[in-house]
Amino acid sequence: MRVLAFVVALVFFVACASDQKKASRMSTAELKLRRQQLIEQISQPVGFRLSGFHPGTEDHDSQTSEKNAIEFELLRRWKAGDREAYLPQFSR
Repeated sequence: MRVLAFVVALVFFVACASDQKKASRMSTAELKLRRQQLIEQISQPVGFRLSGFHPGTEDHDSQTSEKNAIEFELLRRWKAGDREAYLPQFSR
């Protein structure tokens, strides 16, 4: 059972790391556009998305993970001085 938990944690870590690596290669404008697209996709009910029928939550989970990685990258850039990377939630 511990091995299974370790494997699941490892897969999650690798998936998050790949999202962060992809986000670090995108421009700030591309990140903001992709973030908005993900917000719109995530807000739609699971099962019926504009891109077709999705029976599970795997897409939703991966989209949420990608959105979080993008927001982390935007926050990192904003703290490094990129004013274009600012998001309103950074003020909270």
